[in-house]
Amino acid sequence: MSSSALDGHPVGMMGLVPSREPRAQPEPPSADELAERVFGLARMLGKSSTRSQLGPLSAARYEVMHAVYHDGPQSMSRVAGRLQVSPRTITDLVDRLEADGYLERSRHPTDRRKTVLTVTDQGRKALGAARRERLANAAGFFASLDPEERSTMGRLLDKITSTDRSPPR
Repeated sequence: MSSSALDGHPVGMMGLVPSREPRAQPEPPSADELAERVFGLARMLGKSSTRSQLGPLSAARYEVMHAVYHDGPQSMSRVAGRLQVSPRTITDLVDRLEADGYLERSRHPTDRRKTVLTVTDQGRKALGAARRERLANAAGFFASLDPEERSTMGRLLDKITSTDRSPPR
């Protein structure tokens, strides 16, 4: 037996050396398959946020505070519409948030029938603490990624979210 080849395979000191044929790359997932995976991740992240108390705020109270903080002072009916909940639900949440000193109600400047919600300084602190906890919970989902994978994922998410893909009306 020659040390150079046997039936086209090189022979080494330990016997036959396996050939290194290129393996077929798996088919990339379709856009629909990727969308399903993203929906699954969103569900997992959502469940992690809704199960936990976010600092001093429950998940529902966090959503109300977040809406008022990011959209600025607004009516309770607008918050209810944004969060897709009944006005009664918002009233109950706002009652507790106001009692805790996180939100403040005031009269609408031009429509006396409406009440405007504003986040207080104490509310901003509570919202900041809740956001830090929420991010820490979500970060656990990405702990298994190495730095290069996180960089790649960050670039891909930036690319996806940089273009407005609002559905046509």
